[in-house]
Parts: sequence; structure tokens; C-alpha cells
Amino acid sequence: MGSRCLLMTLLYYSVARVQGGSRHFPVLATVIFSAGISLEIADAMIFWLGRSHRTSWVWFGYAVDSLMIPFVITVCWSIAVVARSIRIACAARWLRTGVLTVVVTLGSLAINWALPPYFWYPASAAETAKAHRPWIDTEQTYYAQPRLLDAALAALKPERRGVADLYFVGFAGTATQDVFLKEARAARQLFDKRFDTRGHSLLLVNNPATVAEMPVASVTNLRRALEGIARKMNVDEDVLFLYLTSHGSPHRFSVHFPALALDDLSDAELKDMLDRSGIKWRVLVISACYSGSFIDRLKDERTLILTAAAANRTSFGCSSENDFTYFGDAFINTALRHQRSFVAAFDEAKAIIARREADEKLTPSEPQIYLGAAMKAKLHELEHPNGRWRQRRGSPRGAPQ
Repeated sequence: MGSRCLLMTLLYYSVARVQGGSRHFPVLATVIFSAGISLEIADAMIFWLGRSHRTSWVWFGYAVDSLMIPFVITVCWSIAVVARSIRIACAARWLRTGVLTVVVTLGSLAINWALPPYFWYPASAAETAKAHRPWIDTEQTYYAQPRLLDAALAALKPERRGVADLYFVGFAGTATQDVFLKEARAARQLFDKRFDTRGHSLLLVNNPATVAEMPVASVTNLRRALEGIARKMNVDEDVLFLYLTSHGSPHRFSVHFPALALDDLSDAELKDMLDRSGIKWRVLVISACYSGSFIDRLKDERTLILTAAAANRTSFGCSSENDFTYFGDAFINTALRHQRSFVAAFDEAKAIIARREADEKLTPSEPQIYLGAAMKAKLHELEHPNGRWRQRRGSPRGAPQ
């Protein structure tokens, strides 16, 4: 902190000397340092308002967060304070005032970058976890993917004749936050237990803790996984449940593993790989910000699509300390533990999320649903109170499996 103040003082002294003499220095330093106190208070208030009334929108195809507004206001205000201080303290003309303002602004940014304005601060749990993440051998990880994915596919049981089997694929896209691994893993465990997918489920995960034992969540691995599952299942009868969880932006699902430099997944790529796999019956759950933007590209008569947010809204809960995102907690950890209908579970989850966001004064994420007409009939058949996911043809309705 002392070094930062010293460098800022030297910067103001240099500006005063350029303007006409060291006599301007005490006034200039006093004005700018004094203004900084009120600026810090206003800055804190503006950002508090930004967080409390957080929202987002899409501008020229780019996601814009409302927190950008207080940031821009603060930057402009800071520049105006510096310019006004130089103008008053040094009696400089407007041209020279502008030049000296640029010098002070760039100098201040350089000092803040080199010496952050904190005396001390506790390490967050996320930073502590990051410090203990294992080193990743990038080359060996790439080479291991065919072996790991082939092993996961080989462990899948083939479809059973006359049975509408459900196949589960979990995809945890971001490696830098553990919540996505935990959510995808919990979803798989739930489906294996309640929806009879044991032997018919696999996970693709981006996380340093699992990189040696599970295939990573890459676009290539997802494509190959869908192709492999299609060879195991009856694509005309069985149902795919694909659960994607990560960050997102309009029409993009984040696939992030810093050590591997993976490509993000677009709605067009997901549509293409699903169509090429030949899998007709699809339940697609996308837990990410702006995930509603995927619906138009993916919808068809044999598809159910559930998203954590509208096309222009963010979702919440992406933190390593959490076991679930807000959507995952409501849909996977709450509703599906007693609901057998995916649509009913979504409706329940949407209400839970709305109450939670209202309590926390967050801009509603507005989860979205699309249900194709043919899939509606398929789900009715599978979720009938007297039926089971694996209802053998010709067996009495309600007969135990």
C-alpha cells in the first residue's frame, strides 16, 4: 500500500512539473487524493446496486451484463475527476488538460495493475482449490481420450428388445469450477437409481481430478459418445437423456479446460452431431447462461428441451463451493427425486428457482421448455402411472420389471 501511494505521488509530481513547476504539486495531489475518498464510496454504492438489480441482454449478438454499467460509470467519473483536478490545480488549457489526464489515467492503471490496492485479503476457497489442482500432462491427456472413451462405451449394456431403454449422457463443460462435475455426477447417480439407466449411462467431464480416469468433455468426445451410444441402442425406440452443465453465451456452450484449449459447443454443432448419430428420441437439458438460445436450432417433433435460462438471461449458482447450480439443485436434486415426469419436474424446478431468485433479488433467469408433439406422446407412454421406463411390449401394464 505504501509503495502504491509513493508511486501515485511521484506521478502527480511529474505532471505538476510538466505543467509549470512543483508549486502545483501540493494542490494537485490534495485534490485528487481527496476526491478518491468520495469516489470509492460512490463506487461501492454503484456496484452494490448493480449486483442487487443484475440483469443482462444481447447487444449486436454479444452478451452484456448489467454490471458493465456501473463499471463504465466509475471509469468515466474517475477520468472526469482527474481532468477537473488538473484544470483547477494547474490552470491548464483544455488541450494540455486532456493530454495530462491521459498520462495520469494510464499511469494510475499501470500502478494499480502492478500493485493492487489491498493491504491483505484472505484467499477464497476457489483460489485455494486452484492452488492444489494437479498438474496436467496435456499430451498424454490428448492421447488417452480414445482409450478412455472406448472403455466407457464398452461398459454400456446393449439395448433390450421390446423395451424403451433410457440412455443418460452427462457433460460437465468447465474444468475450473467443481460444481459442474458434482452436478453431472449427481445427475448420473440419480438416473441410475430412479430411471433405470445403470449400465446405460456415461459421463464426459472437464476437471483435473478426473482427467486420468474419465473422458474429457470435448466436442469431439461428445460426437463420438453419441455415435457409440447409437450403436448400442435402438435409435427408433430408445430415448437419449443428454445433460449439459457449464457456463454459456448466446448460441455457445462453454467447453473450458485451460490445459487443453478445447473448442466451445455451438447449437449448430450439437444439432449436427445428434442428427448424424441417428438417435430420434431426445431429452436435452442445458444448464447454462443464455441456454434458451439453443432451442430454435434443436427443436423437432421428437425432442424435449429444458434450459436453465432464457435466450437473453443468465442463470446462477456457478461456484466451486456449490454442489449444484440453481437449476441443477431445483431440477436434479429436488424435483426429479420424487417426480417421474420430466415436464412436471421442470415446472416444479422453475417455481423453486423463481422463489430463490426473488428472495435474493436476482434478475429472473426464466428457464425455458420446448416439447415436440411426438415426444409428448412418447413421454406419456413411458411416464404413465402404470408404466415403467422399461415396459416390455406385451407385458401387463404395471407389471414389475
